[in-house]
Order: sequence, then C-alpha cells, then structure tokens
Amino acid sequence: MALIAVAEATSGRLDAARARFEEAAARVADHPLLRVVVEVHRGHLDLAEGTAGREAAAQRLAAAEEGEAPAAGRSAGVRIAARLLREAMAR
Repeated sequence: MALIAVAEATSGRLDAARARFEEAAARVADHPLLRVVVEVHRGHLDLAEGTAGREAAAQRLAAAEEGEAPAAGRSAGVRIAARLLREAMAR
C-alpha cells in the first residue's frame, strides 16, 4: 500500500498518494516498525509537495535512523524505505 502511494506521489497524483498513505498508516497502526516504514515512505509525498517538503523528508529519515534504538537498526523494511527516500532526495 505504501509503495503504491510512493508511486502516486512520484507521478504527481498527490491526493491519491495522501489517501493511500492514510490507509496504509491505519492498517499498520498496531505495528511500531511498520508505522515507521510508512512514515519514511511518506517522505516521497513530502518531496513531491515542493521545497519545504525536503526538510520534512529529511526529518523523517533522521527519526528512523537516529536515536538510542533507531528503527533502521531493527528492521530491514525501514532500511529499504530509508534507502529509497535517500535516493529520491539525491535526485
């Protein structure tokens, strides 16, 4: 679901992407690491929304990768989401 939202955001279908991200977040609400995966993927929507979104995307990455017990250190899904977002930010 979140990857479909990424594709929609990247294609400029921002309203559809927002709706998919909301649906994805609701489906994983009880799973802390999967919530982080969705939040990191949501950084693609931030990027699609323009310059201010770049900072929001960077904050999502930092939240997943930093701190005492970073989610990226505990989940391959989070690491993959972070890598995809980092690559999108480099473009």
